[in-house]
Amino acid sequence: MATITSVADGYWDQAGTWDGVPTIDDDVVIAHTVTIRDENALCLSVTVNAGKQLVFECANGATKITFKDDATAKIVNNGTITIQNTTATKKCTWAGGSTTNKVDFQTQGTLNQADYWHLEYVKFSDSANLSTAKKIFVDKDVQTDSWTITDPGEVEVAAGVTWVVGHSGENGVDYIYAGSGGKLRVKGTSGSGVLIRGTDVSNRMLYIQGYGGSIFGDYLTVRYAQGGGWGVFRCEYSILELRNPTVEGNDIHCIVSRYHGDVYLKNPMLTTTATQALYLDWGCAVIEGGSITGGSYWARVSNSTVKVKSAALSPNAYATSVNEPLHLAFFKKLTLTVKTGDTPIQGAYCSLIQDHAEDYALIDEVADGGYTDANGQVVLYGLWKVVDEDGNVVYYSDENNNGPSGTKEKHLLKVVKENYWPSQDESYYMSQDRSDTVYLTPYDLGAGRVVKFGTFQFPHVQSVAEIKRRGFVEKFIPDRQIAYRKDIGGYGRSWRVTGYIDTDIWNTKAAIQNLADGTARTFDRGTGEALVDCIMLDPDFAETVDAYGRLAYTVTLMEQSNP
Repeated sequence: MATITSVADGYWDQAGTWDGVPTIDDDVVIAHTVTIRDENALCLSVTVNAGKQLVFECANGATKITFKDDATAKIVNNGTITIQNTTATKKCTWAGGSTTNKVDFQTQGTLNQADYWHLEYVKFSDSANLSTAKKIFVDKDVQTDSWTITDPGEVEVAAGVTWVVGHSGENGVDYIYAGSGGKLRVKGTSGSGVLIRGTDVSNRMLYIQGYGGSIFGDYLTVRYAQGGGWGVFRCEYSILELRNPTVEGNDIHCIVSRYHGDVYLKNPMLTTTATQALYLDWGCAVIEGGSITGGSYWARVSNSTVKVKSAALSPNAYATSVNEPLHLAFFKKLTLTVKTGDTPIQGAYCSLIQDHAEDYALIDEVADGGYTDANGQVVLYGLWKVVDEDGNVVYYSDENNNGPSGTKEKHLLKVVKENYWPSQDESYYMSQDRSDTVYLTPYDLGAGRVVKFGTFQFPHVQSVAEIKRRGFVEKFIPDRQIAYRKDIGGYGRSWRVTGYIDTDIWNTKAAIQNLADGTARTFDRGTGEALVDCIMLDPDFAETVDAYGRLAYTVTLMEQSNP
């Protein structure tokens, strides 16, 4: 191990810049302006002297400095560190050795940040809190004091990262703060989540707060937060969107939404011994799935709107104060599979429609819709009940209670897909989670029937209506309002077939017209019943303005008498 000092301005990778060539075992001293232009800079530690500068020049490609996996690895910046010309491919990376031996950024000095600055195993121990208005990536474990993200800054945390906020001896001091326009994005996965935590149970972080900024997280666990008397997450004039989060509130609220904070939680695991896990005051929350466990209540709701979608709540109670007339709505889940035969149908649009939607303007999801995935599945939510500020249930959708119309409210399901017949109407009470399978039939198969006249198969048949006509005579009788009428017998059967043509339109039209030649042919209704000899009357054709590329037809077939 040696101390290597710069002897001239120059590039890190040039021997003439140094009094020796830096290696992974060396302490490097920057006594001039030294520029890193590739990814091969190595050292045990780096010190930038006062008035001197270390530059990451990314104009020609990515740059990187790698520190030895050693407990003494450090950065001491008494001068200036500048990151230049970064892009997604021309990024700047600082890499410590491991989660155990993070490179210790002891003195921050003047730090000129840039977008696409990447951090791997870095510990910021300078008492000056970090702030960024740039796009920063946390790729490996880090430890920081407070970090403020301001517009248009964004901090993105990769899957598998553990982020320690604060240091031993600091209880409820350090935090992550997304100010106006700032964004925190946590990108965990089901197999590799992200942990943000205080040092330990006695040296806790303060909270993660959005105040005008946005916080988005997938598979995020938060542990050891003191909350400052409020909560692990604080959302004010902000958006908080968490999917599959685990929040351990201990003796504080897990999530607080105040002053127009919008919260969306999917499959949350919120656990606290405080009076409630969720606190809303002039906020809005949507909770989809998961579980919320508080002390006396799962939530406190004040002047807020809350939509609960099949979440497990324990205890199943909440506290309120003076609230808007409509603030709590509970939804249940419908898991739907759409098939044709045994084959799933992707891209079918399914909508679950609730009657009396206009009565619940504040609950803007009384009708829910979506498209099926590759497995033919979609999840929809239907309104189960609405609770007013006095705890009274003002709406029900179950078998035992009437809705606002005075009748039991059911949800109507519609399923549509191009080139398939729409689904038969299904309806459900939504007092519990449900699952169902709907089968669609392709247009080309009709209702599974092939309808023929002679050898000609009618295309895209939409209806086959049987008509029975009878004859009668009528004679006017003076001074009476009703004429004399007498049934003289039946005319026999006839059928009206309707459908449309969408390929080879004019030749197919001509083929149908040519069948109206007075010649009797067999009529096969596709039901397995006996064939009937019929003649065709002149067919009708109509072009409809809202079905471009189709020609509708109607043919009438009359049963032929047998002399």
